[in-house]
Amino acid sequence: ELLKEREWLMKRVEERGKEINDLRAELDTVKREGSEHRRRTAESEAQAQQSKRELENAKLREERARERARAAEEERNEREESVKKLRLNLAVAQEQMDRATEEA
Repeated sequence: ELLKEREWLMKRVEERGKEINDLRAELDTVKREGSEHRRRTAESEAQAQQSKRELENAKLREERARERARAAEEERNEREESVKKLRLNLAVAQEQMDRATEEA
């Protein structure tokens, strides 16, 4: 009877050992999956930050381009005004020359 009980206990110990090994393997799998998930999450967050920086940089480049376009437009307008004044001065000078020629 003791032999049977001993065999039964040894069998239970062996079964428990297998259960423990299975649980350890499952724990290792869960840990590995957790590590992989954290790694992917960190990569995703890094990509999101990179995308955010790229968007901010694009907005800054766009704003600078707008500022350059505004400055170019202002410069063009100033040149047009300058040309108008020069033409007016030229017309006045031409008129004065014509009068001086007529008087002479």
